[in-house]
Amino acid sequence: MTEIVIHSTNPKNTCLQTVQSGEAFEEFLQSQKATPLKPGLSDVGAYNLRTSTCDILNHCNPHDATSNPETTHLVVGYVQSGKTMSFTGVLAMARDNGYRVAVILTGVTTNLQGQTANRLEGDLSISEDTDRYAFIGNPSADDANRLVKALRLSDQPLLVIPILKHRKYIDNLAAVFSNEKVKKLLANETVLIIDDEADQASLNSFGYKNSKATSEEEEKQSAIYAAILRLRSTLSGNSYIQYTATPQANILIATMDLLSPKSHTLLIPGEDYVGGKRFFGSAQEGGLFDGNLVKEIPASEVYHKKQNALKSMPSSLREALMMHVWAVLLVIKWYKRPKIKQLSMMVHPTDIIEGNKLFEKWVRDEVDYWSESFDKPEWHEDRVMLFEQFKKLFPQAIQFYPEEGRPTFDDVKHMLPDIVNTCRIYRITGESDDDSDDIKWNSHKMNVLIGAQMLNRGFTVEKLATTYMPRHTTGIANADTIEQRCRFFGYKMSYIESCRVYLPKESIEDYKGYVRHEEELRTLLASCSSLKEYEHRVMLSPKLRPTRANVLPKQMVKSKLSGWKRYERISGMPMVIQNLAAISQFVAQNLPKAGEFAFANYDSKKYHSGEPKKHALLDMTVDEITPLFTDFTAGCYSDIVTKSMTLRYIQYLSEIGHPKVRVIFMSCNKQRSRSVEHESDNLYVINNVFQGPSALTERDNYCGDRNLYDPDEVTIQIHHVILNGLSVADMPNNETYAIAVHIPEKMQALYYESVAKKYELED
Repeated sequence: MTEIVIHSTNPKNTCLQTVQSGEAFEEFLQSQKATPLKPGLSDVGAYNLRTSTCDILNHCNPHDATSNPETTHLVVGYVQSGKTMSFTGVLAMARDNGYRVAVILTGVTTNLQGQTANRLEGDLSISEDTDRYAFIGNPSADDANRLVKALRLSDQPLLVIPILKHRKYIDNLAAVFSNEKVKKLLANETVLIIDDEADQASLNSFGYKNSKATSEEEEKQSAIYAAILRLRSTLSGNSYIQYTATPQANILIATMDLLSPKSHTLLIPGEDYVGGKRFFGSAQEGGLFDGNLVKEIPASEVYHKKQNALKSMPSSLREALMMHVWAVLLVIKWYKRPKIKQLSMMVHPTDIIEGNKLFEKWVRDEVDYWSESFDKPEWHEDRVMLFEQFKKLFPQAIQFYPEEGRPTFDDVKHMLPDIVNTCRIYRITGESDDDSDDIKWNSHKMNVLIGAQMLNRGFTVEKLATTYMPRHTTGIANADTIEQRCRFFGYKMSYIESCRVYLPKESIEDYKGYVRHEEELRTLLASCSSLKEYEHRVMLSPKLRPTRANVLPKQMVKSKLSGWKRYERISGMPMVIQNLAAISQFVAQNLPKAGEFAFANYDSKKYHSGEPKKHALLDMTVDEITPLFTDFTAGCYSDIVTKSMTLRYIQYLSEIGHPKVRVIFMSCNKQRSRSVEHESDNLYVINNVFQGPSALTERDNYCGDRNLYDPDEVTIQIHHVILNGLSVADMPNNETYAIAVHIPEKMQALYYESVAKKYELED
């Protein structure tokens, strides 16, 4: 039996209603399930979709709750993981539960708006099921009468309104809802507003400037953000649902912002989904084929208009194009994988149109040359050399397929000309003469799309197998920006053996860091009942920023987890006594299991038993070490935050294959004397819990406590100390414990958090 795990928020705390799945949703769900003739949802996937859809609508105001405050709910998925299917399911279930109007902010470009609108019409069979749905795209004020008539229908269809995410179209819709007849018909009806890619354009780009402003200064609003607020102000009790795969900005914006979410749903991708951890994770993290789906583009071949203006087609691009020919041949012609009629390649070189046109010319010229060469006599040098070039790449192309049933080069080489001659090349740059409107995926077995921004966020490249993206950020990259370029994520297990991604070394490292962050974020969201519990805190690789700075408040704290953190501050004697009791118990339970401590820079044989420089070492799991962090009391706010972040981080490290924490019982738990200084009010600080290295004149050459850590694992030192300078009646020996934690540089992480009082999250 398959175990199905569903992550949902706590209904006791945050749910606003309990919805039911009815005929409309179940028919939609059935249409999305896999059949022998088409791919689709498995039974597990269908169950997850139904459950997550219920969870989303349960966090929305009921359809007749116009007296309720408006609410904002965040839905987090992976890139290319079925978010459109999710909000289409929300529309179907909304129809089952009495809603009359749903607005969808579909994207900031017309091609994305059209892509989403067409899919909604098709998946809900809107043109055929007029009893359940009515459809009005991008209405203007003159279309108010169409809404009035649709709202008067006795079948009470759900009115689906997809619009471009642009100030003009949002204001037009607000004008429609301000029409007196429309207002009267919606007097007792709430409206759902679904924002696709809700971290893009919707958020206030003056967030940083406003957080710096004085109370007398008027806050500024960016155009789309202001239009969304105007739209919401016309709709009593509206529910605003934010969909995104990169929620960093939504989580970190000022929590008093009207678009700051108060609850969330985590979408679970289908079993065939191939995302970041599959491409960039290690084998133990779920990575495929030891990371060999990702190929490095040499630095000399990374295009840049000024710094590296290439004069000819880079050899890595030629290789990627040849590998794509092999992918099409193997998947479609040799293995005949069911339901796959074409495979696409995406070339994403630069955000400069001229650069994209240059790459388009190179690709077209190369494919034309191949076509001409294959048409020459068998003895011709061009034909012979071209076959040799394809033959050289054949072992790479076939290496991940099962050995049984593999073809030889001679088995398939005759198919190469046909694949080349069925290639169609598209330039997608947003210009009036580009090929954006001409894509017909299944008219050619091999498609190559060349472009940048238009192939970025939200654009779906059907059956994408090969990605060539010679782009990287020269400074610190925005995490959400680089992730949204990953059109190569998606449902690809049916042909994963032929998927390849070509990236510069810097981008590969950025994506590895992002994957680690993304999985940690999802783990925490899955365990939290609300975003308040999540603490609006985001962990990142030090090489990444969470998002563009202009939407975030100035009151943003950046904390680095790397190197040593010593918990030396004491907030009063109750804390001293509490830590003595808690850690004494931990030490008593675990020290007897510890062995002799010996590191490369520390010779334990130099110190006899009983010597203060003789330490004990015990490797413990994260579960075993968690009580130490839970029971240990930190002495000030910054220590409390760091303690929380450290525990959260080592729990995550355990989940991705670093379950070991190295615990050093300093001096084998013998007491060490340390002085205490009064820092402020009731706050004291232990004066350097670390013992320093030996002086040059000392014979033992002790390296010092600071140098006792494992460079490959998290290390915790436990110090048993006597506090000099304090006298407490109920603690006769002035005895307590202090701890120090070391995070290796290779595991370092950053946390971003909004902490200013004016931005605290209210219930």
